[in-house]
Amino acid sequence: MRHIRFESGSPSPRLRDRNRFGEANAWPSPREEGEAFPFDSQLSHTLAQLCSSWPAPRQIKLYNSGSFFDPRAIPPEDYVAIAGRVCAFERVMVECHPTLVGESALKFRDLLSVTQVSQAGPPHSQPTPDPSQEGKSAAAIVASLPSFGGVRRGFGIARAALYSSAHGAGAGQKLEVAMGLETAHPQVLDKLNKRMTLDQFGRAAKFLREQEIALRVFLLVKPPFLDEAEALHWAKRSMDFAFDCGATAVSLIPVRFGNGALEALAKRGEFSPPKLAMLEVTLDYGIGLKRGRVFADLWDLEKFSDCNACLERRRARLHEINLRQSAQPPVICDRCRGRTR
Repeated sequence: MRHIRFESGSPSPRLRDRNRFGEANAWPSPREEGEAFPFDSQLSHTLAQLCSSWPAPRQIKLYNSGSFFDPRAIPPEDYVAIAGRVCAFERVMVECHPTLVGESALKFRDLLSVTQVSQAGPPHSQPTPDPSQEGKSAAAIVASLPSFGGVRRGFGIARAALYSSAHGAGAGQKLEVAMGLETAHPQVLDKLNKRMTLDQFGRAAKFLREQEIALRVFLLVKPPFLDEAEALHWAKRSMDFAFDCGATAVSLIPVRFGNGALEALAKRGEFSPPKLAMLEVTLDYGIGLKRGRVFADLWDLEKFSDCNACLERRRARLHEINLRQSAQPPVICDRCRGRTR
């Protein structure tokens, strides 16, 4: 299954924001007063370019530089137009802070069920799909969209990857909301300035579950303030918590240097990046649970490896686990005497 990751700016907001622990970065940047944010125009432009040359994708991720349901980031009045661009996809994924999950998610969910924007009624209505659109692929509908010459704050395709359709969530859950839990360690969570508690996350997850909206959870592998043993323990406990909350997918994100805050913490002895083995063990644990899909973020994987001799084999193994969602044979390295577990 092919999916598109469509996001604002470069590098991806999730790759930037997941390493930011200052209070100012815990929330999306609102638009300046009077500033235009042509999200729909950018989306249409990108989809037209993409689907003119690639096979029709079946899933799309809409990651803006903050929370999708923050009205300061994306005005609710833009939902109809955005939904009209992506309603043909089998799955639409957005990212949101747990405290902003609410009625806006229901409105957008219901708009996605409308195949023609002109049919959109009041929030939570379920109009009958237009027969003229039935059976059309995403590419066919995108082909009918108007083109746009320029793109402000150009959107980039961060990556296109193949996903196994055998491991997708239920067909009725068209909308998937991704929320950053980061860690279930309450004291560390507070230090990360997430502006939420575990109870708030749980309530947001329960709301999504009751409304039949799929939940993806982002977890940090070895956040600051934890040593190796503590970090591995809490990575597993955090995954347990995510699935207890009803997550259908968990994304594991090894914490990276890059924004200055982590470098400062490292100088004080409060942070060091995870080793590749920790990511491997955490992913293996999640796959072994068989409670939902678990993915490891492989971006810049070489930064977590101390051995070039086995890096590519270990990268390939993790990639296979991501695609197949099943355990894979361990990698044994004669040079570093390392072994995936």
